[in-house]
Amino acid sequence: RDHLIASTACIGGYMGRQLLKIRDNLDCQEEIIGKLTQWIQYIQSIFGPENFFIELQPSNHKDQLYVNEWLIKLAKKHNIPAIVTTDAHYLKQEDRHIHKIYLNSKDGDREVDEFYATTYVMSAAEIHSYMDMYLGEDIVNQLLTNTSLIGDSIEQYDLRKPFKLPYLPDAEDIKLAKQPFSLNNSNLQLAPIWYKFMTSSEDSDKVFIHRILKKCYSNPNHFFTQQRLDRMQVELETIWNASQKQNIVWSKYFLQ
Repeated sequence: RDHLIASTACIGGYMGRQLLKIRDNLDCQEEIIGKLTQWIQYIQSIFGPENFFIELQPSNHKDQLYVNEWLIKLAKKHNIPAIVTTDAHYLKQEDRHIHKIYLNSKDGDREVDEFYATTYVMSAAEIHSYMDMYLGEDIVNQLLTNTSLIGDSIEQYDLRKPFKLPYLPDAEDIKLAKQPFSLNNSNLQLAPIWYKFMTSSEDSDKVFIHRILKKCYSNPNHFFTQQRLDRMQVELETIWNASQKQNIVWSKYFLQ
């Protein structure tokens, strides 16, 4: 509860199957609506009322049209937000034939044409073209708005922990991390990447630059040539960018 969002699933889910029974036998309507009411209350008790949505799908299939109209009624009756999904099995409409070949390659008898004709990622305009004619444009707009509510409520959660390089600074490193940078050569023009390391919140980044400068100042005529400065810029940018993208402080690797 409060960690997952649930919806009623496609027409093959519990609600869809139950609603189709009403079409086949109107005498059981009251009984089935009663069962669905109990089921809705049960699901809401698990996920929380605010985390449960009634799911419609765009299609011209007669079963889906029938179920969609009932789902709107139940959503209003129980004050549950209704959403629209496409149960996307493939990305684009033009990929349909590839998906059909994939389905036909599987063992077993299954419908591979009509149901899957609309199970791709649709634009809002495509969804309207399927659903406006019997639900109305305003209701379909509300379905799309409710669907966006789910995306807006999702928080990023990753079980992977960032990789941490071992780094045990010695007394000299601890001192260097607090020491301000002083460039002995006033004519020295360093690229901006140097200052990213110098102002980093990571002590290892600052220590890394201190050590590089110390080495360079040991023989400035050798190290402070334009060719070597250009090369150091490339290396520093590579290390910095890798650290940002991989969430790993790579300067620690060079301080072992």
